[in-house]
Amino acid sequence: MNGEERPVAPRISAVIVARNAAAVIEDCLRSVSWCDEIVVVDLASTDRTAEIAARFTDRVIPHHPYDHEEPAKEFAFAQATGDWIFHLNPWERCTEVLADVLRQAAEKNPPVNGFKVPIQTTLLGHRFEHTGIDPNMTEWRFFRPTTARQSSRLNRSITLFGVGAVLSSETHDIAIRSVLYPTVENLFAEINRLTTIEARQTVEIGGAVNWSNMVAAAAAEFASRYQLARGHQDGMPGFLFSVAMAVYAFLTTAKVWELQHAAGTSVDEVPPDLDAVIAALKHGAAVMGIDPEPAPVEAPSAETNWGRLGTDSTIGMPRFVRNPGRVLIGDRVTIGDGASIDVVTGEENEHDSLFTVGDDTRIGNDLTVVAANHVVIGCGVTIGDGVTLRDVEPAGEGAPLRPGWVVVEEGATVGNGATLGPKVRIGLGAQVEPGAVVRRDVPPYTRVAGDPARPVAEYDPARGVWLPIEAPDDEEQAASVSIVIPAEGGAERLRLAYQAVQQAVEDIPCEVIIVDLAGDGTLAGQITDLPGEVSFVQNDAPVTLVRAVNQAATIARGKYLAIVPPDLFPMKGWLAELIAAAEADAKVAVVAPRVLRHDGTTVSAGGWIRSDGAVEVNVPRPPRLDLPALVHFAPEDGCLLRLDLLVAAEGIDESYRTSRAAFADYGLLMKASGHRVVYLPTAIAIDTHVAEPEEHHLDHDRRYLLTKWSALGTSSLHEEAA
Repeated sequence: MNGEERPVAPRISAVIVARNAAAVIEDCLRSVSWCDEIVVVDLASTDRTAEIAARFTDRVIPHHPYDHEEPAKEFAFAQATGDWIFHLNPWERCTEVLADVLRQAAEKNPPVNGFKVPIQTTLLGHRFEHTGIDPNMTEWRFFRPTTARQSSRLNRSITLFGVGAVLSSETHDIAIRSVLYPTVENLFAEINRLTTIEARQTVEIGGAVNWSNMVAAAAAEFASRYQLARGHQDGMPGFLFSVAMAVYAFLTTAKVWELQHAAGTSVDEVPPDLDAVIAALKHGAAVMGIDPEPAPVEAPSAETNWGRLGTDSTIGMPRFVRNPGRVLIGDRVTIGDGASIDVVTGEENEHDSLFTVGDDTRIGNDLTVVAANHVVIGCGVTIGDGVTLRDVEPAGEGAPLRPGWVVVEEGATVGNGATLGPKVRIGLGAQVEPGAVVRRDVPPYTRVAGDPARPVAEYDPARGVWLPIEAPDDEEQAASVSIVIPAEGGAERLRLAYQAVQQAVEDIPCEVIIVDLAGDGTLAGQITDLPGEVSFVQNDAPVTLVRAVNQAATIARGKYLAIVPPDLFPMKGWLAELIAAAEADAKVAVVAPRVLRHDGTTVSAGGWIRSDGAVEVNVPRPPRLDLPALVHFAPEDGCLLRLDLLVAAEGIDESYRTSRAAFADYGLLMKASGHRVVYLPTAIAIDTHVAEPEEHHLDHDRRYLLTKWSALGTSSLHEEAA
């Protein structure tokens, strides 16, 4: 080694806390035999748990008994001597692929304190996809010593301090396999044990219960799992587990009452009759947003099932109504025949959605409403025939719906065939001309027309007349930008990126759309305080950068879409220069900046596509255009896309494994349709983290691109200099 020392591989400690786990712990210990150290903390087991563990490790540490594992976990973590801790419960197993991934992750020594690891749960011998058991669940299970905290309360997950990352696996091989309750007997025996613990902890923190709490809690739990979480799609195991969790809720509250009764603090009244019990069951279902007596999806008449139908209001025969109990109609309202009203609730929508109509409003025939949040029509509004109001655009099959209200304020008028939304406000007294498509807010007393709708007149109250508005100039149009930030890596990194974007855009009015790439549901609650106009797209599973861009395009309201991942820090003037280049030529579809790595090398916003389909990166300067091997510029991070062209192309092709190739493909598509893709070296952004894609992804993309573009390499695809 010429005097050089071989780097010491980091040590990994497997940590397991167990009590009376003899039936399951051997398989768990075998699955972590690859670790450098196994630490088992035994909570005074009365079976052979400690004896079995001693066959696998000499670090079996006795501990005084607890009735559940959580209070001893931080003690157990402190006993580990490794550089990384891998935590398993006795009923869990580590897959071979996960073991390899964790070892590689430790050796790379990433700048994170821990990793969330996928956990696949098998319960009653069934791998659940619904019933409130997340098939894509992840938890902090691989972390550096002293960075994790564990609450002593039952069923609480580990909390990681500092920066973390998430492991994901499309093939389900990178995962912890959790095997719970193989039989109904096991399940209910464990429910009896755990509800005793939870009841005691509930009494310790206070709170009284009565018979209606017990019944309502059970009904709410069953409704949540079997209906909202679609437990019926897991077959009989889904039904059994939904019932079991209802029993869990009932037993917990019943045992709380029992403890309080023994202490003389209980509420001892009983239900007067069966009707009272049934009412409590209905209340429990209603708590979860489920109408215990649901109206039919197809409303049989206009006179029944509405949440509110005001005095002297009339509604023609509707064509379709979902959740009419969430439709609130004021007094003296008229709605014509053929209305289609879809108020979205349940698992597909996490928001409390409503459709409300104010007093003295007139609505024509064939109204279409899609309300996944709130569609609000004010008082004294006039709406013509065939009008559509949508406060949401679907994010794709199985994806969550995106928030955005539609509000039509008092005295406004909407002409026949107009479309509003999502996420627009029609101001006081404003007018929307027939056929207009409104994607941006309309100021008060302003008339808009066209697709997309633009101001054409303004009301002068002093003279009582509408005055024409000249068409907006190019400069005003250039200021219409939606910035998409595909976010992963934690809230703090996102905050830094958001601050950098705010500084870089200067005085240009923009909206920001943050798209969750990780899909673990943790980011949204950490960024509620971001200033400015911010929309958040939550995904329930990991998505690619390309998918995130396509999602943002469906709700963006700007003329352009700018792509700024959290690792990209645009410099001052970046956006203004991109916009100026795009506005200078109506044929420009994409403008991309010069992207510099922190070491000074140039990424060229993605690179250049060669005639063999490969992507070349780290080009120190734009290549000479007479080189036949370089046929097309491939824009990516920091680029500006014309939104109408992106939508017309139905987004960027998601079949590619790398975003570079996907953006290159999109550039080729734009060129083939007669548009330009421009590289602008004077607009600069700094990329602080550049990860090279894996070779097999590059091979896949090269083959896919060449198959799709058989004419690749022809002179028509050469890029012009900016």
